[in-house]
Amino acid sequence: EIVTGVQTCALPIWRTWMLVPHLSLARTLPLLCSLAQPRVTSPRADDPSSRARNIKTMLRSAQGVLWDVDGTLVESTDLAFVATNEVLEANGRPQITVEQYKVGCKFTTPERFNVHTGSPPGDELGWKLGDEFDRTYVTRVSPETAGLFPGIDRLLRSLALAGHPQGVLSNACGAYVRAVVAANELDEVPGQRLGLFKIGR
Repeated sequence: EIVTGVQTCALPIWRTWMLVPHLSLARTLPLLCSLAQPRVTSPRADDPSSRARNIKTMLRSAQGVLWDVDGTLVESTDLAFVATNEVLEANGRPQITVEQYKVGCKFTTPERFNVHTGSPPGDELGWKLGDEFDRTYVTRVSPETAGLFPGIDRLLRSLALAGHPQGVLSNACGAYVRAVVAANELDEVPGQRLGLFKIGR
């Protein structure tokens, strides 16, 4: 599920974590924070014309960030792991370890349940259990169960204010992504706040 950013951008955007996959979050944040500073390549920084200012703004908006949700923006391991075992147990299937859960996370939810149950890829059981899982854990999303990592809120807002379009993606269902955005007050509430991400319906 892809959620579009604060503005439309036809130029390439990247998945944040792919920028520096060998670095920890603590070492990655300063690099990303540098994006929030105005970048001036052309025209000259001392050019006062309105055309020059417009070009600088366009240069910033051409650089976007595409974020992964789980493990990059938010910590939701316990939320999804507990819900997974609840669904497995309710359907008479053996429970899994957290390590097995993490291995399965590279798949979409239906295929993850096929892996957990030993079913072949594309099996209908995965879809059935996946639907039960979605109904179970989406309603439990909160700042406590799927809160932003420290410093992420400030970074997201700094990038938005600097004019960089942002998006989020996940192999989870769209309802989960929207719930996470809302729980962390990144969505738009008319009369209260502007949304950081524009949610596609």
